[in-house]
Amino acid sequence: MNLVLVSDIFGKTAALKVLAEKLNAQSIVDPYGGVDMAFKQSLMFPLSVLIICMVL
Repeated sequence: MNLVLVSDIFGKTAALKVLAEKLNAQSIVDPYGGVDMAFKQSLMFPLSVLIICMVL
């Protein structure tokens, strides 16, 4: 089974990367293709809308 994390509008944040490591996720899907957008607001709302998808 593969664990895929899908980010919220803030994309691949540092907090999401830490969570992915702790959960041993195989990949992170985000709206920016992995590019760090460095949103300042992401510090206020880390992982505000995180969807965890289990892919068999």
